[in-house]
Amino acid sequence: MGFGWIVGQAQAQIAEGKPSIKHVSEYERVPVSDNPIFTIPRPRSRRASLITTEPYTETERLEIVLQAIEAMQNRDIAALEPFGLPRD
Repeated sequence: MGFGWIVGQAQAQIAEGKPSIKHVSEYERVPVSDNPIFTIPRPRSRRASLITTEPYTETERLEIVLQAIEAMQNRDIAALEPFGLPRD
């Protein structure tokens, strides 16, 4: 296992992006009369949480690579798990 492998694994983690939770809500429009002109938003809403990914910042990318290198230098197998190294 060399530095090339670590860099490749770090690049894969960076490409996946970091998980982010987005909260969304949907307001239901309820007519107050049969005339559609008088449709108003009501406080009834449905909320949901979506898990998305967003790009890592340059600083976060550097931290990922540095953590992988440090873990490899220290032979810290548990710290290498996020980079795809299975634990014995």
